[in-house]
Amino acid sequence: MAEVKDRILAFLEGSEREYFKQLIRKEAVKSGLDTLLRKKIGDDYEDEILSVLYLKLYVMKEELKAKPKINHSYLSRVIYTCMVDTLNGNTEEKVILRDEEGNVRDFEEVFGEERDYDINPSSEELFRAVKDKLKDKDVDVLCYYLYKELYSIEIKPEGMNKTTLYKRWERLKKKLAGLFPFVPTEEEFREFAEKYLSEVCEKRGYKRKEEK
Repeated sequence: MAEVKDRILAFLEGSEREYFKQLIRKEAVKSGLDTLLRKKIGDDYEDEILSVLYLKLYVMKEELKAKPKINHSYLSRVIYTCMVDTLNGNTEEKVILRDEEGNVRDFEEVFGEERDYDINPSSEELFRAVKDKLKDKDVDVLCYYLYKELYSIEIKPEGMNKTTLYKRWERLKKKLAGLFPFVPTEEEFREFAEKYLSEVCEKRGYKRKEEK
């Protein structure tokens, strides 16, 4: 049987589509997202998730090629995050998930929790994935949110009230979910946030002082 890494690289070259569609369906049923995907996208949701998965893996292609081995559990987790990303990009409502014990978890909780990856993500990878990918107004909103969450400091971008900030942040969360190559742990996200504040926000003139 072909190794997971070989199948991923073959998929990126244009083959193995049916194999990955089967994996998507299997992971959707296993994770409890099958019904929600059918409702939001349709019975043939595999095609849309497949496109999202392709883009996510393509961004990481060189890093994946350099890895000696990729385990199946890693691929399953990437497929899972693609499904969550797609659901959040197709509805204004929060996607409701359930953990292994059946407890309801919202996307905000799941996005920040630790995952058991075979290839560990890093804050540097997250930073590279986001840097230079956002428009100026999105950068302003992200800087505002990171300062607020990490340091309880509010530095509102000029010309934006809190209602506008909230709406922009809701849209930006979905965009970030698509840019991040992995679902970060809380520690990894904090490291990313501190790096982003230091290398992007502060260079744009933001300072760690409370708004007057």
